[in-house]
Amino acid sequence: MLSSTANNDESTTEKNDNQQVNAVRLNNIRMCSNQFCLECNEPISPERQFQYPGTRFCNNCEEKIAVKRSFLSSYKRRFNRNRNQT
Repeated sequence: MLSSTANNDESTTEKNDNQQVNAVRLNNIRMCSNQFCLECNEPISPERQFQYPGTRFCNNCEEKIAVKRSFLSSYKRRFNRNRNQT
């Protein structure tokens, strides 16, 4: 009786491990396929994929990233200008 319980526990553990491995594989496939946004995991529209081959972000996330980049670039310029004056 104990051996059957141990076998059931091992098979349950193995099933859980297999499910976790499959989830990781699915996530890797999604990230590598360029069909899903790396930021929000939403599908990237086929029109956007055609217009911008190799894009990694959906339109909404791309706009948010552009705003962050512009803010950071202006901040860096101000920091360097102030640093050079002292």
